[in-house]
Order: sequence, then C-alpha cells, then structure tokens
Amino acid sequence: SFYNAGRLMLILDSPQSALIFFENALKLSPKNCSVLCKLIYCYYNTGDVEKARNLMDTARKLEPFNFQVKRTARTLFK
Repeated sequence: SFYNAGRLMLILDSPQSALIFFENALKLSPKNCSVLCKLIYCYYNTGDVEKARNLMDTARKLEPFNFQVKRTARTLFK
C-alpha cells in the first residue's frame, strides 16, 4: 500500500520520497488521521512548516481527540 511504502521511506530516512506515497494514500483515504500525521511529519521535516500546520488543523478538525493527532501536535508544534 502507499501508506506502508511511505513508512518504509521514512525508515530509510527519505521524507521527500515518503511524501509522494503518503499524498497518494491520502487521495485514497482523505479522512485517515494516520496518513495525515505522517504527511505532517514529512512536510515539517522537509521544511514546509506552513503546509504541516495546515494539515494539522485539518487533522484536529477531523478527530480532535485522536491520540496520534495529539502526539504529532505536541511533538512538532510545542
């Protein structure tokens, strides 16, 4: 799956490549907070903090009590 391929790219320390896979995964499942959180992480680590913040707002609106969303926000946007 695109999601698993993106995770593999992160393990290989290639967030730019992971972005491509996670963006495709998001097209298939636009309300998936796991995908959104991975995308937020990738955008943040490739320097696109604005896009990361916008996606964080989207994730918070979709699932404000989701543990992964809260953890990502706490880790990246202290």
